[in-house]
Amino acid sequence: MDHIKQICIAPPQNGVCEVIVVYEREDAGLKPDNGHYLSIDLGLHNLMTCYDSENGASFIFGRKYLSLCHYYHKEIARVQSQWYSQQTGQGIRYPKTSGHIRRLHRKKRQAVKDYLHKITRYIVEYCREKEITSVILTSEKESETEKRKWIDTDGR
Repeated sequence: MDHIKQICIAPPQNGVCEVIVVYEREDAGLKPDNGHYLSIDLGLHNLMTCYDSENGASFIFGRKYLSLCHYYHKEIARVQSQWYSQQTGQGIRYPKTSGHIRRLHRKKRQAVKDYLHKITRYIVEYCREKEITSVILTSEKESETEKRKWIDTDGR
């Protein structure tokens, strides 16, 4: 059972009120390693590629993430173009950003945050269902340094 230690309510900023709840939980402890791993490779073109060591299944996330980013970048560029052309037409040298553009940036941040939360939730549920106790995470930066070491030792 969780025990609530503290509740903090922050005053509204930009129309958003923040509630912070601090609670104490019992430590569940670590599960022993059963030799069943999930490897996650963070990529540039796809958000992540996951590989299950036991059954060899792999799945890729990222198409929806790229679609969300593409849509919002295109919409922000369209609105900025209209807004800045109106501002420069009125003789304003350094146009300020509009509320519409700020709302689009906020919507994009919220949509990406929501999508990443859904992906992590799916991965956790997958690991629970398949009884995976260890997750290995690699990134492009790590693999680039490994490639450089390989190229240097090879002499090419």
